[in-house]
Amino acid sequence: MSISSLWCGLDPFAHLSGEPYCSLAADTGSAPSPAREVRPQAAPERLASPYVPLSPDSVDPHPLSALLQYVLLIRAEWSKENGMGEGPAWSGANYLTGRWLSTLLDDGSIQKIALSEIGFTKHGKTPIRVLGNMPDGGMARLEFLIGAIQQMMPPETSGDWLDGYFDPPSPERLGRIIDESGLAPYFDLFGATPAFQDPAVAGESAQGVSSLFLLQPGEQTRCRNQDIWGKDIAAVGIPEVMEALYALQIYSPAGGRGARTSPSGGGPLRTFLLGDTLWQTVWSNILPKAEWEALGNKAHDAESLVPWVKFRVDAPTPFDAPSSHLFWACPRRVLLSKPEDGVCEITGEPGPVVRKIRMAAYGPDYKSDLWRHPLTPYYRLKKSGVVQRLPRLGGAMAFGVSWRDYVGLFQEKGTAGDAGVEPAMTVRAWRRERASDTDRETVRIQVFAYRCDNAKVLGTVAAAMPFLTVPPSVEAEFSSIVENVVDGTGSLASTLRRQSLLARFDPKALENVPLSYGNQIEADFWAQTEPLFRPFAKQVRDHLEGGGAPNDQAVVDLLAKLHGAIGQTAIRLFDDRVDVGQTDNPERVVNARRTLLMTVFGAPVRRTFGLPVENTGGKKTSGKSKATKTKAKEQTQ
Repeated sequence: MSISSLWCGLDPFAHLSGEPYCSLAADTGSAPSPAREVRPQAAPERLASPYVPLSPDSVDPHPLSALLQYVLLIRAEWSKENGMGEGPAWSGANYLTGRWLSTLLDDGSIQKIALSEIGFTKHGKTPIRVLGNMPDGGMARLEFLIGAIQQMMPPETSGDWLDGYFDPPSPERLGRIIDESGLAPYFDLFGATPAFQDPAVAGESAQGVSSLFLLQPGEQTRCRNQDIWGKDIAAVGIPEVMEALYALQIYSPAGGRGARTSPSGGGPLRTFLLGDTLWQTVWSNILPKAEWEALGNKAHDAESLVPWVKFRVDAPTPFDAPSSHLFWACPRRVLLSKPEDGVCEITGEPGPVVRKIRMAAYGPDYKSDLWRHPLTPYYRLKKSGVVQRLPRLGGAMAFGVSWRDYVGLFQEKGTAGDAGVEPAMTVRAWRRERASDTDRETVRIQVFAYRCDNAKVLGTVAAAMPFLTVPPSVEAEFSSIVENVVDGTGSLASTLRRQSLLARFDPKALENVPLSYGNQIEADFWAQTEPLFRPFAKQVRDHLEGGGAPNDQAVVDLLAKLHGAIGQTAIRLFDDRVDVGQTDNPERVVNARRTLLMTVFGAPVRRTFGLPVENTGGKKTSGKSKATKTKAKEQTQ
């Protein structure tokens, strides 16, 4: 708020009445009314009242001093209405009660709200989505909201979940739930038990607040003067510190001496089901109470639910810690310095800022193969007859997300006792019944992760993808067809990548070719074939839902059409990247293109797609067994 937007009506009889007032006026250059005729002007909605009464003892007789007091009181009122609380400006920095969540509202405006207002604001507006000032685009704030609602008001039954989906809670109801939980005092950023922090590291040497941010160079990099391309952040506002601290705890990478990670590993992959409003988005990612509590032990006391109340440096497991650790774990030992006045270097807003933090190694050692995060997809490894479930990480999604990830992000592959992939628990719950209950034909899934290489954070992976809803009655047949198509297209993508490299580079020099070149070829191939896959999937779904069989001629025709279009795309991309007239070895180009053509139209890929293939005896076979599928992959490679 600018000083020019304030004017104060000084009452010459204030010393008698004890009620001088300060009013807000629009910045139009209009003069105030006479002293005894002060009237409230149009005030911003965020102020509860246009007047701020002062006590007689607080009035300085000097007019200029009184004006300064009025300005400070208006600022205090504004801070109170925006979640900064009374008293010190940072006393309202509470994750559960403070207004630290920047959101886009249904009228197009942006406003900071509290957790209790994610359904409706106090002024009756509907939040659409949460915003952020970090590379995650607000995903850390969204994950905190999901974790808080999951812990404080999980639905008992499927019916309760469906009722909540269409009936957002009022601010008053959510406020009561937060109060009744008794957790708010533990989520104050600078309270007796500072949220997501360990006071035991107070004796460590202070370092810049930049160390709190995942994409900023670390202390060792700065000491070696290797951060010449990075801009140091010296002062960060309270909402941005809250966001960065939470992101550090849940997304921090593995690697480094004593650097611990969250229960879902270093740089974990997250999948968020998206709704039309912020409440629908949050509620879509909530598990039933029984499923949620089964992810940890049954403890309900504050010391167990809130990890920093009694900070542990051992290895918490689901057998001795509740499921709340999945969202509130503190693998990094951090302590913020007390705020001071300044300007946030991220938003440019004046106010309390944090400049220094203290950190220490060897926090809680969560084993990611023991925990199960409800927002993370997992893959299963089978070794010596033992199946191990591990979280999927952002590093495996280096060149984005495409329809090749349909299997794994939205659909299972393999049985529970075998190797394979499986989507997040929330996605499985949506596919199992929630999609049909809400009558939504498609659902968008926001995929997000920090892409890490050991201790280094290289960037982020973010994409929003639409997924088709399939009735449970035909899901098995539909999933089998989609899995075959994805596998067959993957074989073509691998061949396109390798033959493009062999056409342009000598085989002996391939090891010196940057991996990014080949990865980009595959990424382009998947991106350009996605418009072919989506109508195919819908047509197959409609055919099966209408009573058709998966091996009907109609499905075979759709598969043949898709296979031909995808194959032509691979050939076109090869020709776009390789010009036989601009190489010193035309024979190498011709051989590479011939190999690609043989793969596109060869029996192994056709069989993988599920198309009929003539065997050596002249008889046609259709479908594919597991052994044939493996052999096809080996021949393609």
